Amino acid sequence: MPIQDLIVIFAALFVGGAMKSATGLGLPIIGIPVLTAYSNLHFAIAVILIPSVLSNAWQVWKFRKEHTPRYIAIAIFIGACAGIILGVTLLAYLPERWLNLGVALVVTVFLVSRVLRPDWRLSDRMARLLAFPASISAGILQGATGISAPAVLMYLSSVGLDRGSFIFSVSLLFLVSGAAQVPAMMVAGLLGPHQIFGSALALIPVVAGMWLGEHLGKYISVKLFNQLIMGFLVVLVIKLAWSVFT
Repeated sequence: MPIQDLIVIFAALFVGGAMKSATGLGLPIIGIPVLTAYSNLHFAIAVILIPSVLSNAWQVWKFRKEHTPRYIAIAIFIGACAGIILGVTLLAYLPERWLNLGVALVVTVFLVSRVLRPDWRLSDRMARLLAFPASISAGILQGATGISAPAVLMYLSSVGLDRGSFIFSVSLLFLVSGAAQVPAMMVAGLLGPHQIFGSALALIPVVAGMWLGEHLGKYISVKLFNQLIMGFLVVLVIKLAWSVFT
């Protein structure tokens, strides 16, 4: 792989780590599209696994004192694991062209949801009813595309959690999904020594990005940072869609 491509990939993982540290989201939504554009979706998802699991484990520990409704935690453990099995099955058998289109569509939904940012809130009854469907949808998206942020963001942002509880809940879902994804991908033959080595190597820029994001978050507004990331993602969606239809 040309050195300039490696620089782009490492930069994307670095930025993804910084965004993860600041907002609880960012690593897969940045890393998966970039890695897919330069390799393939199977490899991209595998490379993100170790950094994703470890970074989310760290944030779960960091925000462990935050309150998260019990029904959300239960739905995460049951729904996300069930969704992962179906998602990885889709990843193993669907043509790569359609998987790339799936990534582009998922990122597009994420971008639209970030732009609209509806201020309505679910009632407690509806939040409980939708907890499991949202978690299983997130698991399916995570297993099939490596990106579950749209389902996670649209549900948790409508529940009305504060920042600490939101980051804890998001990180818990990503941690459970990632932990379930590892054996599922091994069984499907999508995670071997080559992919594990690449995933371990990806820890370097991700950890560096998280460290920088922790410090810069005090001086740079999250709103501005997210706007820059969204502009970057628009370009990547166009690139992925172009590769599907040409």
